[in-house]
Amino acid sequence: MLTLRLPLQVNHLIDLLSGSGHEAYAVGCCVRDRLVDLIPAEWEVCTDASLAQAASCIQNELHIEPKQEPNSLMLVVDGVSLRVTTATFRQESSSSNPKPDLSDRGLTVNAIAYHPVKGLVNEFHGLEDLEGKLIRGIGDPDIYFRRNPFNMLQTLRFSALSSCRMDRSVASSIHRLAPMLSDIPAERASVDFCRILMCSNAAGTIRNYFDVASALIPSLAAALEREANLPALVARSLEHCPPDLTVRLALLLLPIERQKGAVTGALAKQAALDFALDSLTAGYIEQLCGAYDTFIPTSPTKMKKMIAQYGKPLFQRLILFKKALIYSGQGSKVDSILSLHRSNLLLGDILRNNQCCTLRELAVGQEDLTAEGLSPEDAKRILPQLLEQVWAQDSLNTREKLLPLAKRLAR
Repeated sequence: MLTLRLPLQVNHLIDLLSGSGHEAYAVGCCVRDRLVDLIPAEWEVCTDASLAQAASCIQNELHIEPKQEPNSLMLVVDGVSLRVTTATFRQESSSSNPKPDLSDRGLTVNAIAYHPVKGLVNEFHGLEDLEGKLIRGIGDPDIYFRRNPFNMLQTLRFSALSSCRMDRSVASSIHRLAPMLSDIPAERASVDFCRILMCSNAAGTIRNYFDVASALIPSLAAALEREANLPALVARSLEHCPPDLTVRLALLLLPIERQKGAVTGALAKQAALDFALDSLTAGYIEQLCGAYDTFIPTSPTKMKKMIAQYGKPLFQRLILFKKALIYSGQGSKVDSILSLHRSNLLLGDILRNNQCCTLRELAVGQEDLTAEGLSPEDAKRILPQLLEQVWAQDSLNTREKLLPLAKRLAR
């Protein structure tokens, strides 16, 4: 019998319900994820108990009041999220144990249940499909996706995480029903879509299901009308980008900018905000896209000046952004593979040697200068001059050297 290691909290909940005379199994996406060595976001336990009975059992034994949600109970035990749902259990002639009816789970890989003692329930051969890297529907996939369009995003995410391919009927259903995703609240859709973008197979998913991205971000649909090969272009850039969400979002939204002439980043930022991304991330996307036609310096002083403008973390992302575009054939005219390679090496030296690039990294601040007798106005004026000196010669960045230099500049 196949054995799965369940969290102690899940085993305890199953034992709790079983000890009260009810059937209980771990079920659905959590079992599926565990079978392919993914970490489930939450664990679902289905039971033949009513939600009221399950809640009473949990309160009496765990002294936790579960949160009531539509058709389920939610609770967190020692950091593990648990969801309790009700299910119909039926007795099969070949077994003495009642088993949950999983026919409404939509996909075969979701229709798997597990009990620590009774083992696996695999009526729809989801285990075999997982082993064959295949996602199949139970009956008509349209019914599953129409019931809750959010299921399309969850299915795409699992496919991108596990490298399981969709069978023709499931893929066709997603393409056909993708427009329904526009009705999902952006706050909810953006979370799962961003998770898809962070998967190792994000590029393939975007290439094959760009209509899903367009349904969620309407301005992408307009860009696609003007550039038919857009899915392939975006996918290629994602293939050359490490899993940095901000950079990947900027690569996805850049085509919105390029279709309007001058690239400022403002349209990409607005698309990000409309998609319920936080204002900080949207601002970073604006800066990355807005720097599309900006040359990355290959001299230390100019690069440090640019780092001061962007900050080290965002400047590192800008290098990644530019690199992905160049290697996917979409780089700006100001960029070249050779110049970006030199810039990348120079940035590595600056970071490795912890060289000063910003006012915050100077060895002295405004208070240090005023303590030496400079007026606040002079101190504020001189600090940027000191920084420029340090850009040119990093060894100057000590108190002993900067304080006398500041006094000379103040004369």
